[in-house]
Amino acid sequence: HLAYLESLNSLALFLQEAGSLNESESLTREMIRLNQKLRGDDHQDTLTSQNNLGLLLRTQGKSQDAEQIFRTAWERSKKAVGEEQRLTVDLQANLTLVLTALGKLQEAEPLSRDVLAKRIRLEGRDNLATIVAHNNHGLLLGSLGRYDECETQFREALEISRRALGSDHPQTLSALLNLGTLL
Repeated sequence: HLAYLESLNSLALFLQEAGSLNESESLTREMIRLNQKLRGDDHQDTLTSQNNLGLLLRTQGKSQDAEQIFRTAWERSKKAVGEEQRLTVDLQANLTLVLTALGKLQEAEPLSRDVLAKRIRLEGRDNLATIVAHNNHGLLLGSLGRYDECETQFREALEISRRALGSDHPQTLSALLNLGTLL
């Protein structure tokens, strides 16, 4: 069964990359069903599959469905593995992005701030995921009209990214673009 699940996951990811989103969604939903049956609702593989489904739904423009998936998986992950685990933080970060896309900025802001704090604690300041969290939090602050705080986040992301990744890294260029657009 486990080898079948791994193959199913690989095929779903391949189909997603190839642009066959509906087929990928069907396989990912089947993978969740099988993981729940074989491993339980709170197993990391089940939660990871739900995260993948949420990302796929977001890509398809189904943000409300993605919100429900991310929220449910995030709550389960907090209980199953704890709030300070990478999977839980990834789910929280993805929920934050979907809430932002849906215009639920007031709900998203404290979650985004918390994601950034957890990334710094768990992965360090120079980690790519932390730099992305700085940028994402800055974008959210900008959407809320909190431009001074937004600028601070963008400047920090740019400084860290240049130091940790180099001036030509795509994330550094993204941070520079965000700051330039703001100014």
